[in-house]
Amino acid sequence: MTPREESLLTIGQVIDRLKEVAPDLTVSKLHFYERQGLIQPARTRGGHRLYCPRTVERLQLILLLRQRAHLPLNTIASLLDALEKDPAMVFLLQEWLQSPLTQGAPITTVTEEEARQLSGLSPEVFRQIQELGLVHPCPVTGRYDPEAVIALQAIRDLLAMGLRLEDLLPYHIHVDQVLEHEKRLFQKVLSQHPPEGDPRKIYQGLQEALARFRRFLFLNHLRRVVEQALKDLEDFQHKQGG
Repeated sequence: MTPREESLLTIGQVIDRLKEVAPDLTVSKLHFYERQGLIQPARTRGGHRLYCPRTVERLQLILLLRQRAHLPLNTIASLLDALEKDPAMVFLLQEWLQSPLTQGAPITTVTEEEARQLSGLSPEVFRQIQELGLVHPCPVTGRYDPEAVIALQAIRDLLAMGLRLEDLLPYHIHVDQVLEHEKRLFQKVLSQHPPEGDPRKIYQGLQEALARFRRFLFLNHLRRVVEQALKDLEDFQHKQGG
């Protein structure tokens, strides 16, 4: 048996592997997704279905999009077709769907006015946030997801401390730049692995290493800033005393 054949799963093995994500997954449901053109398992000479790792990953994403985002199948099909052109986005989407905010409960989105009321922001400040692009609604529905509402509440608290919206713009720019850069990094790392490598493990390994790098790079720079601030304070006190 070749390594490729060993990696293929039967329909029962697929159901067992995905039971934590979808405990109600059944054979008939898998057949339904196949009839809808969402997945295309291979077949043995006897007609039995076999699922490769890529098909299992695609199926997991379909299940998450159904359970957490409640998207219709035609929307999921269009989304998956678009993601085929950008493999990094598949893993970014999976990471978002499996975040603590979305695990264990459906995603609840709210209208613009509901988001504003939940955040406690005035209509004028909310309008300014929109104009600056600090927090975005869903580009398809125009509704606000839980992350957006929490970000709006954080902005409210920061404004209460005396900050201005303009003070937060560097974070908005930084996040967009980092996300685009990490997509390119993943594509670069993926291109240097053999085709039969597991993209999920590669992505997770990259994210774990980058998370350590970001965290300790921040602490390293923070130490320098604090040490310089203490030195400046010491020099100022020395001058005052002199």
